[in-house]
Amino acid sequence: MCQRHRYQQPKEPLRPHDKPQEPWRKVGMDLFQLKGKDYQMVMDYHSNYPEFAMLSDNSRTGRDESYNRTAKPLGPLAHKDMVRVRCDGQWGPLAKVIKETTPRSYEVITEHCNTLRRNTRHLLKVPYKDITMDTNNEVTSSQQSEQPDMSNLPV
Repeated sequence: MCQRHRYQQPKEPLRPHDKPQEPWRKVGMDLFQLKGKDYQMVMDYHSNYPEFAMLSDNSRTGRDESYNRTAKPLGPLAHKDMVRVRCDGQWGPLAKVIKETTPRSYEVITEHCNTLRRNTRHLLKVPYKDITMDTNNEVTSSQQSEQPDMSNLPV
């Protein structure tokens, strides 16, 4: 199967958080329904004190457990890792990781020298032996090459 039409990255499980030193420095929020009415709950992470408010319009339902049921942790990417970028539902251009900007978010440079910022879910690490670049800067599959020639890309 070619890299372009390979499966999509799975979602990742939620990460635990550090307890803040001050009240209301960090809060959590959830939406829920009770007896046909929509509510918002805001929880102070320091004291675990909840506050509730009834909403007039609900835009999200569900819980973390249902989200995490099909989630799978994705490994971190390193500087200069080769990846494919998900575009329009397909694994598109080849890129090189420049840096991690925030947890699960990376800045990459594509084979056409475009700089992009993408979430880990939209980046697929590619083994060096599976990719090469031909003279037209087209990416092809190969089992002979150990590393793609992307030395002309600034990093």
